[in-house]
Amino acid sequence: MIFWIFVAMTALFGWFTWIAISTDSGVVTTNAYQYGLEYNDIIAKQSESDALPWQMTLERAEVKNGKTSLVITIQNPTNGKTNFDAVRAWLIRPAHSGRDFELQLQPHGVNRYRAEFDLPEIGLWELQVTAKSGNDQKQWQRDLQWR
Repeated sequence: MIFWIFVAMTALFGWFTWIAISTDSGVVTTNAYQYGLEYNDIIAKQSESDALPWQMTLERAEVKNGKTSLVITIQNPTNGKTNFDAVRAWLIRPAHSGRDFELQLQPHGVNRYRAEFDLPEIGLWELQVTAKSGNDQKQWQRDLQWR
């Protein structure tokens, strides 16, 4: 009796081994070593970005008469004013794919940036803002509830 249990278990484990070997696709990530090195660069750039003293404040995000407006302030506490080459925002809809879009924010006074746009639908959106000045770049993220 014990002999047949041993034979059945060996056959079962042999079958599992055959399935594992025959369905193995090999390396999942091509150039994994290079990808790892590039990831270290991404972490280093993020550390540089975190060291920048820039601060973003969301002044206004509202829907009025079918038009949506977004106004943000980006300040540099060390010297007050910073001229940015580009300030972009991405609105990402976590609940529905395919609704995400990008905005180019325009200067609107000192340290203020604004965009007006048509919001596809109200609800929860993720706002990602990126400001770039020369070689320096910083990104912020906020959740917005549009009503």
